[in-house]
Amino acid sequence: MFLRSSMNAHLKSIAEALDAKGCQYSVVNEEIQIPLPKEFDTLVIEIWNDAGEDSITLLNGSFHSHGDIEASEHGLDTREEGIVFLVESIFNGHFKMVRRINKDGSKENTIWDTFSMALVNDEDDFEIVET
Repeated sequence: MFLRSSMNAHLKSIAEALDAKGCQYSVVNEEIQIPLPKEFDTLVIEIWNDAGEDSITLLNGSFHSHGDIEASEHGLDTREEGIVFLVESIFNGHFKMVRRINKDGSKENTIWDTFSMALVNDEDDFEIVET
């Protein structure tokens, strides 16, 4: 748990939901940062406007989502539940941590949910980082 007296109310509600599930995170520059297994990357959750819209990204990757989208896709009621579901799904291996290998040989981190995994082609070049 972190001292949240100066934290944005929207970010605070997300932090409380993560606390309730025992998720380990830190707060850096008004962002919640969650280190992912195997030092794969860091999940970053931030509030990016006054209306309280959130953005979920990887610190060093190309993944991008929002709590309300995760909630809607998985039949959950709130964006906080959607964010917690996303985090738990990464840690339990339901969603995959993937390192894509680009044509130029560079690597790019991302997260694949079950929908993304259904779209994988045989010619795609990637490695799944197991939890």
